[in-house]
Amino acid sequence: MAIAFSGGLDSRFLAFTAACLSRREKLALPRLAHVTGPHIPAQESEEARLWAAKTGLELVEVGVNPLEFPDVAANGRERCYYCKRALFGALFDALRRGGGEVVLCDGSNASDHEGYRPGLRALRELGIRSPLDEAGLTKPNIRILAASTGMDRPEQAARPCLLTRFPYGMRPTLEALQRLEALEAKLARLLADEGKGAPDFRIRMREDGGLLLQLGPDGDDALEARLIRGLNVPDITVLRTEKISGYFDSPAPEAACRCQPGARG
Repeated sequence: MAIAFSGGLDSRFLAFTAACLSRREKLALPRLAHVTGPHIPAQESEEARLWAAKTGLELVEVGVNPLEFPDVAANGRERCYYCKRALFGALFDALRRGGGEVVLCDGSNASDHEGYRPGLRALRELGIRSPLDEAGLTKPNIRILAASTGMDRPEQAARPCLLTRFPYGMRPTLEALQRLEALEAKLARLLADEGKGAPDFRIRMREDGGLLLQLGPDGDDALEARLIRGLNVPDITVLRTEKISGYFDSPAPEAACRCQPGARG
């Protein structure tokens, strides 16, 4: 068995519990398969490597540039479907090079059905198993279980790939992905200085080429001002939303945009 491993909470919990059960039953440990590429921040890949090593699991890394696939680069509403097809196909190819078949699992859970997830269709078509989803476990269930088993960072926030930061129809570029990666890394450091209770966030591209800083509801005006000063970019606006994920699937009204002084709105 192998697990598609992003290093996020869901794939870590699946790997952690699979490893515990394998050791208890004296079975072969699962292998972890991690995709690297311009859509995945380098820091996240490094954290995935460190966690796998600490947990004693083999990590197979597969480099894929999704922008090389026309249906992904076009960034239509089915982008995630085509991207999952390409990435999981590459994982299968890498895992099968040693010979024989492999059961490939991923960390999709029952909460993923609550939003727009065209990639789930690709998983079904490729025969990927999703044990957390099959067990009916939601994201809150997983956080509770992770904490109860002693797994580290059960509060870990979701970090979808950088392609989700672009409005549908806007073609991502390598330069834009690198800029978003650097800005989100800087923002994470700024929020870490705020201590516990800092809101979740995304930095997204606007249709006019500017940037949108999306903050969770725990943010306030003073925090927004500090973050804008810390980021020091001229073309950013701020939006506080109850829900962070799926922004381009159900766009927030323009009236909710909060422009900071000196920002383009």
